[in-house]
Amino acid sequence: MSQTEPPKVVSLQSRKENLDHIQPRFQQLIQACRKITMNSTASALAQMFENIDDALFDAAEKAENNSIQTMFFDSMREIRLKRPQAERIFHQEISQLFTDFIELKSTTSEPEESQEIDAEDMSLVQNEAYEESLVVTNMATKVNGRCTEALYALNQRLAIVINGIKVTDDTNPVSAKKVATSFCKALEALETHKRIQEILFRLFDEYVMTELDKIYDDLNKRLIQADVLPNLKFSARQYAESQGARKHLDLSEAGKEEADNEAAEQSPAPTPPPGQHPPSGQQQIPEATSSPQRHPAPPNTGPLASNIPQNYDNSIPEDAAMDGTVYMDPAVSDQLFSAISDLITTRRVNNMPLEIPEANFRSVHAFSPPEEGQAPYSTDDLLSALTALQKQNIDSDGTPFTTPQTVNAFKDNLVKHLNDEGASNRNISPEDADIIDLVGMLFDFILDDENLPDICKTALSHLHTPYLKIALTDKEMFVRHQHPARRLLNSMAQAAVLWAPDEQNDRGVLAKIQYVVQRVIKDYSGDIELFNELIKDFNGFINLLKRQSEIIERRAVEATKGRDRLLAARKKSRATLESRIRDQQPPKATVHFLLSAWNDVLVFVLLRHGEDGEAWQRAINITDDIFWSVDPKYSIDEKDLLKEKQPHLITNIKQHLINLGGHQEEDIKGLVKPLVLCQRAALRAEQGKPLETPEPQAVEQQIEEAAVATLGGIHIEEEDLDQDEDSGNVDVDPELITRLKQVEFGTWFDFVQGDQSMMRLKLSWFSPTTLNYMFVDGAGNKAAVKPIFTLATELTIGTARFAQIERAPLMDRAMDKIHTILKLFMGK
Repeated sequence: MSQTEPPKVVSLQSRKENLDHIQPRFQQLIQACRKITMNSTASALAQMFENIDDALFDAAEKAENNSIQTMFFDSMREIRLKRPQAERIFHQEISQLFTDFIELKSTTSEPEESQEIDAEDMSLVQNEAYEESLVVTNMATKVNGRCTEALYALNQRLAIVINGIKVTDDTNPVSAKKVATSFCKALEALETHKRIQEILFRLFDEYVMTELDKIYDDLNKRLIQADVLPNLKFSARQYAESQGARKHLDLSEAGKEEADNEAAEQSPAPTPPPGQHPPSGQQQIPEATSSPQRHPAPPNTGPLASNIPQNYDNSIPEDAAMDGTVYMDPAVSDQLFSAISDLITTRRVNNMPLEIPEANFRSVHAFSPPEEGQAPYSTDDLLSALTALQKQNIDSDGTPFTTPQTVNAFKDNLVKHLNDEGASNRNISPEDADIIDLVGMLFDFILDDENLPDICKTALSHLHTPYLKIALTDKEMFVRHQHPARRLLNSMAQAAVLWAPDEQNDRGVLAKIQYVVQRVIKDYSGDIELFNELIKDFNGFINLLKRQSEIIERRAVEATKGRDRLLAARKKSRATLESRIRDQQPPKATVHFLLSAWNDVLVFVLLRHGEDGEAWQRAINITDDIFWSVDPKYSIDEKDLLKEKQPHLITNIKQHLINLGGHQEEDIKGLVKPLVLCQRAALRAEQGKPLETPEPQAVEQQIEEAAVATLGGIHIEEEDLDQDEDSGNVDVDPELITRLKQVEFGTWFDFVQGDQSMMRLKLSWFSPTTLNYMFVDGAGNKAAVKPIFTLATELTIGTARFAQIERAPLMDRAMDKIHTILKLFMGK
């Protein structure tokens, strides 16, 4: 550790004003925990760096060619040079995690302000972000799986330390994911190739992440020494290990009871009012150990609702795909299901037709008419038949799904399977038939929903079998927003609405939906915990997708803003030169220099320093000196003054050209030489005699012919704009133009494509300079740039429209539609 300085621990006493919510003895305890963590991770990180050379040398020996081998050898030296900076960043990040923890700050990192980058860089962002996130997740998952018990205990004890505030992986300062993310930030200082990063991640996992096991044990021991939940036990070790990383924070009933009992012993006092501390020696019960809050729900009526508890959690979920979603009021949802139950029962009691062709509805009893005297199938019989159909679906369907599972075909298969089991002399009970028909109407709604892309409808339709199994045993799915199966279905449907499915992207929303559907079909055997796992995984995927799209969109906007500033700078620079050229009529060679090389200089200065800066004024002064220097000098005083100023002027011009960065020294000499010749000609000027330089061409023609599209040797293309060929023949309402100028960023538009398909894009930025609108797709990629009049024209003729994003969850909309249909069936 010769290159590693001991990390400095921030004094808690210096920040005491921010720690009023923590008892003094616990403030010192957190400091001790910080010291344990930083000393241990510093030692492990140093050991990792000591082994990098060997790992890179081994990789170099196996390199495919000399170029890659050289890259490995060069990286050894670069990493040695940048190692202190990377270690310092890592230690600072770990220390900051503790600072945020004790100050109750969110440690979710915000994306850094983006800088202007080119299009090639933007195209790599999505893959790079995804791959790095995948590596971090994999490393963290392994640690969480190994350390289930230690992490559970550490979270409970840290909750006591910070006065009863719940601690999870999202807030625990030493969670595996946070430690791995800190290393990602340290990696940025090394600026290594992707293949080098892969090796570094492997070494970090080997030397640092494996050290977390010991760190968790040491932290728990230190907290026990401080008498923080010293008798806490986790008796569900085998259960937690069987559940893997996804269950590392879940509590068994035994674990909950022990945590509750011990926390109660240490926390007999009630929660103090805001701004006050509990008495010394008393701690609050951690939120994690308290039972979930249950809210009373209005009573349900009708046979369908007969086994729904009268009290259940009717809070609103906060799933990643559901931002901005407007959920149905829980009381309304409950009343709606009661009304549906009554309508279905009334319809059956009144012997209404089993088929309604105009609504594409066929009751399951239409496939197997009930007969009097026959015994009904039990619920277990139906579940067994559905399990067999589910297995057939596994065997016959792969991913991706290509054919939708229609409701009538599903009912027909179910009846046939029941008959094939040798029980053709039995009926499906009226109550079970009602459930089968209700779930069938739900999936009919999914297949008919105009908001969902067809390919996503196809995938979701294959959930019919497992969701019917759930409905037969757990009718809370129809009324409770928090039901895991309902949350998963809502989230997948909303994601399909917000992110256009791409069949070619194996990491996109469509591929994820197909994967989740396949998991449900394959693994659901009655344990609803599978849906909790899948919704957690799906939320993580959507959050990652959001971060990726935000990064890509922000960089696309910055690049477009940069292009817009460049356009404005070029316009300003050209206007500045044109006015002087027309007034002073300099020699042709000077005009060429001004409109090419010197124009680049002026554009560069405007972009870098702005029109109000001193640098711009200096550049204008040099520009005026150039015009003056090539103007014929007839008097001795003028000639002497030019001889005096000329060397300094040429030096300034060369320095500005060097600052561009796109010209070599010999190139600069060649660019300046014609100007020098014009200055010499001005010195030789005599009254009544023409200058020795050729007469310039017509100024207007020369301005049009000048090359003005380069900046520092990089070619700058004009923005590709979508123009409407018929826009000149359309009368656009001025009020529409006014409305477009006021439209908010983030507004979605639908555009009709050439094949009449619809493309949904989001307004990401509007240029006040060019009046161009930039649109991005759901992934954040720039998809179109339209001038304001073109956009107004398309809105006028109907090839564009303001998009109506469906904000109601799928299940809410489905239940409301089913209620409407049933009322029509009943003639109400």
